[in-house]
Amino acid sequence: MSRFKASASAPPPPPVRLAPAAPPRFTTGAQGPAAPRVPRLATGSNPFQSLGFFFTAAYVTVQFGYIGELLAIFGHVYVPLVYVFGAPAVFFAIVGNRWRGVFRTRVGYYFVALNVLFLASLPFSVYRSASLSTFKIVVLAVYPVFLLIAGLVTTVAQVRVLMYLMVLASILDALLTLKFGVENSGRLSFVAGSLGNSNDLALHLLISLPLCLLFVFDPARHAATRLLMAIAALVMPYLALQSGSRAGVVCLIVIGLFGLWKASAAQRIILAIVLLAVIAALPTLAPETWTRLAGKTSSSSLRESREALSADDSARARMEVLRRSIQLTVMHPLFGVGMGEFADAESGLAASENVSAHWQVTHNAYTQISSECGIPALICFCGVVFGSLRLCLRLHGLSRPRAKLGEVGRMALAISVSIVCLIFAMPFDAIAYLNYVPTFAGLSVALWNASQDDLRAAGV
Repeated sequence: MSRFKASASAPPPPPVRLAPAAPPRFTTGAQGPAAPRVPRLATGSNPFQSLGFFFTAAYVTVQFGYIGELLAIFGHVYVPLVYVFGAPAVFFAIVGNRWRGVFRTRVGYYFVALNVLFLASLPFSVYRSASLSTFKIVVLAVYPVFLLIAGLVTTVAQVRVLMYLMVLASILDALLTLKFGVENSGRLSFVAGSLGNSNDLALHLLISLPLCLLFVFDPARHAATRLLMAIAALVMPYLALQSGSRAGVVCLIVIGLFGLWKASAAQRIILAIVLLAVIAALPTLAPETWTRLAGKTSSSSLRESREALSADDSARARMEVLRRSIQLTVMHPLFGVGMGEFADAESGLAASENVSAHWQVTHNAYTQISSECGIPALICFCGVVFGSLRLCLRLHGLSRPRAKLGEVGRMALAISVSIVCLIFAMPFDAIAYLNYVPTFAGLSVALWNASQDDLRAAGV
């Protein structure tokens, strides 16, 4: 008998039981809406994205909290932290090819077009060298925050981390204001730096208020964290009122009304408590602050006081500057007078009319863009702002009726309230080139992109 026939007559070996195949770490094809994709950063397999997010988080924190200025003011040490953390973040974003998330919404296209129009306005500037300096600061140091957040922040958890770091930076600013704030004619301001202007201080605190309330509303947060955020949510609006900023009063009213409109029943109760606590603290404001906030009153003594006259003069000057900015917009509709060059252009216009120049900024972010960069730039700027608000409101509407998407809905609501605060603050302050618009626009796009898998898994 041959060897082969003998082996054939032998009993067959027992079947080998194979362990079930492990699910793939990443989805490689269309697996239906019920198979959400696992973000690469969650598995740690993309170190470029991990490092990029780390530097982006640091960049956002130091920029939003003005940490570099705080070091210069209190430590007498100047460290360009925005470049220290921003440059590596840009590097890892380029190496990791993390720009696709920027263009998943129209907001990204509006943002890129806005920066292109900034560049296009330079040859038409009143003083090209001065506009070039402003362009470098805005486009290379401030506005990249949008690209980094929209490109490198890929999960809902990462968006929450950024918002948490931003609110901690704002709490630090509020604490330092309590300790080192200065008062001039009843108006509270920071000792120096970007928050040295009372209106800017009020806006910074109020735009951070919805972020505090986000963590107050979050039942998953630790009780100590929620208590800290609740205290900050009481202190920030009170400090904003102490600044004597009438724009701050408008923003506070808008935050209250919009929040009560969009919030759930439980959230409305907490928000109402915060507002009532702020109202109860109003009698402690200085009389000069009351006079400025109220403007003209029926009392002749108050009307003739230094504070009331200062408020009236400020209002008249702002209206005149607004008129000038609209006039320059009409005269230079396509490319404006150059980034940061409104004051110089306004002085030349005043000289041609034999009147005194104001030598001020526009005090209006919308006409700041239109007069300095043109009407097309204003359209793109509004596309970024209102497009971001639309994303958050839509996301909040989709998430609200679904319990599994509760955190996404709360985050979208907080970002949308901050953007609404910005929308109503910008007619009173020239903040178009600051970090607020690109930061919150980036958060909106990042949250929208990161929540798509969760929305599909929930059947949306």
